[in-house]
Amino acid sequence: MTTDIPMKYRFLNLPTYPDISRGCGPLGGIHSAFVHSRAQSVFVAACDTPFPARDLIYHIINTDPQSSARIPASQGKLHPLCGYYSRGCLPEIQQRLEHRQLKVLDLLKQVNARTIEITPDLEFYRKDLLLNLNEPKDLISVLS
Repeated sequence: MTTDIPMKYRFLNLPTYPDISRGCGPLGGIHSAFVHSRAQSVFVAACDTPFPARDLIYHIINTDPQSSARIPASQGKLHPLCGYYSRGCLPEIQQRLEHRQLKVLDLLKQVNARTIEITPDLEFYRKDLLLNLNEPKDLISVLS
């Protein structure tokens, strides 16, 4: 565990690592996850998408094991920060970081990515599974 963990994350009592490529947004975070792990894949879950259920994560991980990235989509919107990435994506991620091509959606066009539709007919479906909360008003709209 690093010693420069911001105070606001210490309560998690989990290893926390700063981005190696700072200022590169989510792509830099995915890169750091691979560098600091020996795992062959990582599951990315953005902090502003607080309600992904375990069944959703298992569904994404287990759908199409041949694809190098698996990204959920709901109501026509992709959610690349709630998805599975295999280590096979790492060379493309590194190249994109070097060239400051930081859009995760553009990465997905270059790797063997699979879009997984999350629809109401799935047993675990809830309308808030992939809800993105950016402001307090977003949470208020969910709670009301």
